[in-house]
This record gives sequence, structure tokens and C-alpha cells, in this order.
Amino acid sequence: MCESIKTLNEENFNAVIQDEKLTLVCFSASWCGPCKALHPIIEEIGREKSGEMNVCFADVDDCIAPSENYRVMSVPTIIIFKEGSVCERTVGYKSKADILAIIDKHSKKQ
Repeated sequence: MCESIKTLNEENFNAVIQDEKLTLVCFSASWCGPCKALHPIIEEIGREKSGEMNVCFADVDDCIAPSENYRVMSVPTIIIFKEGSVCERTVGYKSKADILAIIDKHSKKQ
């Protein structure tokens, strides 16, 4: 995995999403086909946005409480956080352009 991508777990989840930087969390699972297809796109965004924002993966099987708290019912689910608040969420596979459009929309509000 790319060094600029964080892997979240139950212990570090809340600390990471509280950051003042925009934080993208991709809730996924190792057994999910669309998640596997989305994984390289998220890694690419993480490399491109390194230093500008946090880009993270949260495996729903390892991040049970956060997945429940944020009502992740399907994977992949991408949630954009700013200082612990949800800015936007999207469910299902998305193209890189779609994800960047969401990020750009919320980056301009910073």
C-alpha cells in the first residue's frame, strides 16, 4: 500500500477523522469485488493529494464500530470528513473523476 494512505482501525479512526484537513475514508472489504476495483483509484488519489488531505482505507471487518456509527451498509462507501463532521458520502464504485469532483467541491470550502 502507498505510504500516503492510512489504514484505519478501531483505535485510530476517530483521531484521524478529527484532522482539520479533509479526510477521505473508503470503507471496503477484502471480499468485495467493486472494492478491489476501487482500491487502485483511491491509492492514486492518495499519492496525488499527499500533504493536502488524508486518504484512508477502513476495512469494515476491522473497523466494526466506526462502520456501524456511520451506518455503512454497503461497500465500497466513501465518506469525506472535515474536523470529524461528515461532508459527503457516496456508495458504490465511482470513477476517479467522480471522486475528485467530490473532493474539489469540499476543498473549496476550506
